Amino acid sequence: MEAMPSADVKLTVPEAARRLGMDGGGVYRLVFRGLLPASPGSDGAIYVNATAVDEHRVNPSPDS
Repeated sequence: MEAMPSADVKLTVPEAARRLGMDGGGVYRLVFRGLLPASPGSDGAIYVNATAVDEHRVNPSPDS
């Protein structure tokens, strides 16, 4: 089985929150401010790009 490229990995808001050390509301604020790319899944949940979450962990924006 071949690993998916990290750019294709999507996290739920709670998963992204755990990686960022914040609550789900903080993740939604970052998404609504355009600081984290996200999109709705077919199940209605919001999914956040895992690479962007990891980049934000390393280099948080001053607006977050």
